[in-house]
Amino acid sequence: MRPSVRLVLAAISLTLYAAAAYPPPDALANGTPVRVVLGYMPGISNWGPRDAAGVAELVFKEGEVRLSVVGLPRLGTETYNIWLLKAASGAAYNLGRFNVGPDGTAHLDYVLPEAIPEENWDLMLISVEDGGPPPAPGPRRSIAGRIEPPEGAAARGALPSELPRTGGDEPARLAAAGAPQAGTSPILLVAGGFGAGATVAAAAGIVFTKIRRRSR
Repeated sequence: MRPSVRLVLAAISLTLYAAAAYPPPDALANGTPVRVVLGYMPGISNWGPRDAAGVAELVFKEGEVRLSVVGLPRLGTETYNIWLLKAASGAAYNLGRFNVGPDGTAHLDYVLPEAIPEENWDLMLISVEDGGPPPAPGPRRSIAGRIEPPEGAAARGALPSELPRTGGDEPARLAAAGAPQAGTSPILLVAGGFGAGATVAAAAGIVFTKIRRRSR
């Protein structure tokens, strides 16, 4: 089977971010970004294509959110919601909503009206929701990724084994692997200066790996 042209172009786009947007160390001095690689996580994800992937960057003090995703289906009246989750307390924080374009991609770069609470979040999750943003993610969970503090995993400790109950049939188990409003048009904002070179390269590698598997 020939690889998807859409996935090839998406992977190339992510790779270009890695090559061109990685800032020098002193650029991160004020408000160190937290970077998250998103993918279909067994035990957490239960909706959408397994080859979907993404990369996010958050600057908590500035309320900055940058997100690029590939491989997600375009929604109709529903929206994708971006969540930060903390299993220990059951806290959930909604970072915004979006939709993807016909090619299954979205590039977002925006600033929230207030700083993002620093709560030692465990996970970033993309869920599918009806209507306005709910207080917690619903049962349809798409791609997700482990959140590492800038100091590394040792600063956080072990990842909890269970997500907070959010209205689904069963709480999602965490795998061992370590805001714009949605309208009639997709939100497709070019995330200039993405500043996540190594992480974006990893996400691009994931996409290329999936392309190779499909082509066999």
